[in-house]
Amino acid sequence: MRISLWCLALVMLTPVSVVAQQCVATDLRHAVGIGQPAAGTLPPEAAEVYGAHPFYQEVGRGWYFALIPQPHGWAIRLYENAAIGDAVDLSEITPPHGGAPNPRDLFGWHFRNAANTGPNEGDVNAPQQLRRFFFSPALVGTGGFRPSTDPDAPRLSAPDPEDGIGWIEVLDYGLSDLEPGARARMTYLRFQGCITWPKTDEEIQREIDDASPEFRPEEFETYGT
Repeated sequence: MRISLWCLALVMLTPVSVVAQQCVATDLRHAVGIGQPAAGTLPPEAAEVYGAHPFYQEVGRGWYFALIPQPHGWAIRLYENAAIGDAVDLSEITPPHGGAPNPRDLFGWHFRNAANTGPNEGDVNAPQQLRRFFFSPALVGTGGFRPSTDPDAPRLSAPDPEDGIGWIEVLDYGLSDLEPGARARMTYLRFQGCITWPKTDEEIQREIDDASPEFRPEEFETYGT
């Protein structure tokens, strides 16, 4: 049930201001801010992108967060450590995989009504200011898809609680192509965000050991040397 609720949340509208998001590492999960980090601040200061320019940020482990220009705005991606054109998109598992707009597609017409005469007040089924996505390092070498092991289930498995989770919060944006009947294009975006993923058992144990006031025998030996 928890996974189903997560998937539902990804496609629901957010027509009002979003609640401030937290980007804080915990004992069990890493957290890295997306934007222009200021020393000692989480979430980071907002970042901006405009026109046909992409945005890239290395977020650790050789991963790259990216905003890729599209005809109506930008596409949110999280790539593995490879040339961007050849890299696996670790966020490919983010539902939905057909039908309603995916949260990783950040397009101007998502924020306009169906006639393109004013703001989207619910008649266009598209995510709004808060965009949540999932990613999985296990997708490397799979073409970006995780086949389902259940023959009666959809061909792709739902995101798992052990997967990575990311979010982008739209703070401000600019639109063009606002003529009635056209599809609005996003030309400016100010945003902040975060990605978080589980720590391995080894990382958790190492942090516990580092925080412990007691020294292991091998540490005494190292210090003595």
